[in-house]
Amino acid sequence: MFNWGFIGSGTICKNVSKQLLKNKKHKISCVWSRTYEHANAFAKSISAKTYKTINELLNDKTLDAIYIGTPHSSHFKYAKMALERGIPVLLEKAFTLSYENTLKLLEIAKKNNTYICEAMWTWFSPVALTVKEWFSANKIGKPLTMRSNFCVPTFFRKKERIFNKLYGGGSLLDLGIYPIAYAYNLFGYPDDIKASAKMKNGVDLDCKITLTYNSGLICELRSSINRLGSCSTTIIGENGKIKVPAPMHCSRKAFLKGKENIKYHDSYPFGLYENEFNLVEEEIKQEKKESSYVPFSSTLNVMKIIEEIKKQIGLSYDEANSL
Repeated sequence: MFNWGFIGSGTICKNVSKQLLKNKKHKISCVWSRTYEHANAFAKSISAKTYKTINELLNDKTLDAIYIGTPHSSHFKYAKMALERGIPVLLEKAFTLSYENTLKLLEIAKKNNTYICEAMWTWFSPVALTVKEWFSANKIGKPLTMRSNFCVPTFFRKKERIFNKLYGGGSLLDLGIYPIAYAYNLFGYPDDIKASAKMKNGVDLDCKITLTYNSGLICELRSSINRLGSCSTTIIGENGKIKVPAPMHCSRKAFLKGKENIKYHDSYPFGLYENEFNLVEEEIKQEKKESSYVPFSSTLNVMKIIEEIKKQIGLSYDEANSL
């Protein structure tokens, strides 16, 4: 049994727990969040202990790893506390609010010789990994364009934090990071970045991003908490195309049309969270300090792209960095 401590008790933690606990290899031993009542209600629903302070949770010697599913603004603080105690960390995306803080956190992990990994299920997804294999095997020839949207306003309408700058609100960190990471994982760091956004109360409601490569490849990406989009990804090459249907970030299907026509559907029993946690558990048990699925360079480079986008659209989280 692999024992997890959960920091956070909101929607993401509840969704993760529903899949994770279907696999009897995993146990959520304890929970802490800023509001004890919320943490306690969540902990009771999964038969876990509730701690009143974060230090109590981090001092629990039975833990194998910590999962952090709190708002972006607190990621750095909580992850730093765990790493300094030598506790492996699976940290929700966006890793931190800035490239600078991401770099600091990874340096802390290296200094303490402790595993930390970005908890974006797409990095571990069998579909995303298959798409990467298709691209690497030149199944569609030279890539020409990629179009990827993640625009789901109705989902976030009741989530106040997504509109709050102090909590790292806006579409970019919650939604835009997915198509950005998808493009980076396939094609690497772009040669040019252009971005524009519709802003309100200091956060981006709608963000348009163009990544251009010297090869001629153009990636047109969009995220929005203000308007509905296709939420799919299409990659067109000289000899075919790849389609990942909505929702692109967690799709369990992909379609290749070209010299070969392939329909891929993953057969993972319980879902992508369970897949992610299984793979992370394996890496921690192997005493890895850096994930093979999400190397530090990938997390850093995606945050570097985001940093440039933030600069171009006038998005700053300086106030939030002290939370």
